[in-house]
Amino acid sequence: MSCGAEGPVLIIGFGNQLRGDDGAGPAAAERLEALLPADRVVVWSCHQLVPEMAEPVAGAAAVVFIDAAADSPPGEIRMREAAPVVDSSIITQTHGFDPGHLLGCAQYLFGRAPRAVLFSVGGEDFSIREGFSPTVAQAMDELVARVRQFVEGLLSAPGARA
Repeated sequence: MSCGAEGPVLIIGFGNQLRGDDGAGPAAAERLEALLPADRVVVWSCHQLVPEMAEPVAGAAAVVFIDAAADSPPGEIRMREAAPVVDSSIITQTHGFDPGHLLGCAQYLFGRAPRAVLFSVGGEDFSIREGFSPTVAQAMDELVARVRQFVEGLLSAPGARA
């Protein structure tokens, strides 16, 4: 995958930082912002994915989503491709998109959905509280390292912007 001239690599860490491990996505994104070149990587930390993100997503060279997963073993880090989901609900949905629906919205409204991946870390405690469970706290360094390595690979691929 090359990063092409479309735009920067966009990293979006999302989740509720007041729901324990659910805040892993935004926390990882905030750490990555200091580690990656700001002229080639845009980093967002947010509570949830919303339709207003579709235009910048469509203009990105690639998108990396980061989230906590309730359906994975605690602390396990996974990466999977995220594909656009285009259906009639995109037009009426106003909040709470998942990566596939946000990519589908970008495709539907702006004619382009870039390559996207989702990094997730299995959460253990999603209760109302700040901070992570010990398991997720231990996994954060590895999560950040894996995302950083993946993005640096995109940036150094043949055809990536200088």
